Parts: sequence; structure tokens; C-alpha cells
Amino acid sequence: MAMRESLRPSVEGWFDEGIALETRGDEINLDEIVTSLTWWHAPGDANAPLSAVQRLLKRVPHARLALFRAHEGHLAPYHRESEILDELLTRGWEESRDQSVASSPTR
Repeated sequence: MAMRESLRPSVEGWFDEGIALETRGDEINLDEIVTSLTWWHAPGDANAPLSAVQRLLKRVPHARLALFRAHEGHLAPYHRESEILDELLTRGWEESRDQSVASSPTR
């Protein structure tokens, strides 16, 4: 049911996400995000325009925008799962290595 609903042709999901990002209810203070963040996006995504993503990421201190090919759309991350997981695992390993080097005692 959830998959069928997520692929139903309409703008309701996009509208809900837009409202969630613009409301004050459980607002996330984007300026206070301290971890690195990669946002994967397809320029052809009609549900989330690239300009909206760029505006959002300007507010996140350690954000990186990774663009898929221009012809890919909203489901591009689903089709590029292994690429995304490789980046996440590499970043996690590098960050844990950097933390262990920083916390090791100096001689």
C-alpha cells in the first residue's frame, strides 16, 4: 500500500514535504547540524526542484550536493543505492579514523 501511494500521480507528497519544511512545529535548526551531510539529487526530479534543494542546503553548514545525471528523476537514489552506500561507508570510516587520530595521546 505504501509503495502504491508513494508512486501515485499527484503533488500531495511534495506539498506535504514543503509544508513540513516551512512550519515551526518540530523545526530542525539547520544551522546547528554539525555532522557532514550529502544530499543526492537528480536535476530532473519534478517533485523537488533543484533550486529548492540548493536554497535548503545553503542553510546547512557541512552540506554537499551530489547531482545525478540530468535525465534522472525522483527515483534516482533508489536506482543508485550502491553508489550512495559506498559514499556513506567511506565517509563513516574516514570520520572514525580522524576521530581516533585526534584522540590518540601525543608522545
